[in-house]
Amino acid sequence: AFGLRLLTSKHAEQSEAEIDIKKMSVVDVDKVASDPEKYVGLIGIEGSVISVDGEKSTFGLGCEDACVLVPVAYRGALPKEGTNVIAYGEVQKTNGDKYIFVAKEIAVK
Repeated sequence: AFGLRLLTSKHAEQSEAEIDIKKMSVVDVDKVASDPEKYVGLIGIEGSVISVDGEKSTFGLGCEDACVLVPVAYRGALPKEGTNVIAYGEVQKTNGDKYIFVAKEIAVK
């Protein structure tokens, strides 16, 4: 099982170091995949790493049976396939009217 966690904050300009992940609530990833525009701001998305593309600094985050796949961009060390992680960041629209999750932090579960 995996889902998303939403961060609610009174201070939209909080620095990344001040993010309190304990205040995030869990949202089913299927809902985000079907309506990504609805999820604005910093969130945490939890799931299994399905694929990794080191050349593009991206990985696919989904569930174990690959029912959903969310592309994640991350500038740090990419997690290995099969690893369960929580990626913290935000959904962003690409030039081609698609969406990507831009992670600022990855936590291995």
